Amino acid sequence: AAAPAPGQRSRAGSAASTASEKQAKGGDANAEENLEVCIKGLPFELTDIQLVKRKFAKRCGEVVSVSIPIREKDPLKRSRGYAFVKFATQEGVQKALAYHGKPSMFGGPDLQVSMSNNKGPYGDTHDVREELRVAWPQSVTFEESELRRIFEPCGEIKSLKVMCREGRNSRAFVEMADKEATRQALFKNNHEEGTRILWVRRSDDAKGKGKGEGKGK
Repeated sequence: AAAPAPGQRSRAGSAASTASEKQAKGGDANAEENLEVCIKGLPFELTDIQLVKRKFAKRCGEVVSVSIPIREKDPLKRSRGYAFVKFATQEGVQKALAYHGKPSMFGGPDLQVSMSNNKGPYGDTHDVREELRVAWPQSVTFEESELRRIFEPCGEIKSLKVMCREGRNSRAFVEMADKEATRQALFKNNHEEGTRILWVRRSDDAKGKGKGEGKGK
């Protein structure tokens, strides 16, 4: 093969040099720079992509894209409690990571922020929340303290949120800490508390309401 002219480098030499330069900067020559983070601890009702984008752009810098996985089987179309946020620069990523364990600007529990390296093919980490939907007849009501007393013997409760409708508690979402706690809590389905009854099922259960759910007893 002909030698390269003076002052010129061969293509192979140029490619090797470029790869070495990228590796010297701490990157993989064959991998795209990861600028996306996964943010957990978001309210289930939060599905406004533009709101999330504005909040993080203001605090961390330019946001390229936001993805909020939705519970497709949920009739309310609530989110799964987390989002993927892609920044324009590494500086933005580092500022976002600094919010890990800090109070959420959306309300609710502290934020959990990490790199989204383990993201699935559809923009979903496939994390499954051990969350239960708890309902009762319209003619009765339950307070948060009562629900905690009922479910605490099943295991650790990560979160418990009572939903109100027309000025009264209408249902609740209870997230348990692990699968065993969830399994025990599911045994509370059709639990009777005096003259009142509770229906319990997984919040992502595709089945319809429990027998008599939502009706007066």
